Amino acid sequence: MELTNFTVWKNDKKEKETQPDYRMSAKVGEEYVDIGAGWIKSLEDGRKYISFQLAKPYAERSSWKIVE
Repeated sequence: MELTNFTVWKNDKKEKETQPDYRMSAKVGEEYVDIGAGWIKSLEDGRKYISFQLAKPYAERSSWKIVE
């Protein structure tokens, strides 16, 4: 399976501060599948960025490795 397009959604259902700020999903066949998440982070100078992580089943299918 190859994922070429995906969507990023704001996570409005955060119950804990550690939950992701964004969710990523992709259409696989006829259904949407959760493929990862993103967190808003800050640099020392105050600039913000979003750090994304693929869900483990999708990260393992690519040539990228999960760094823990």
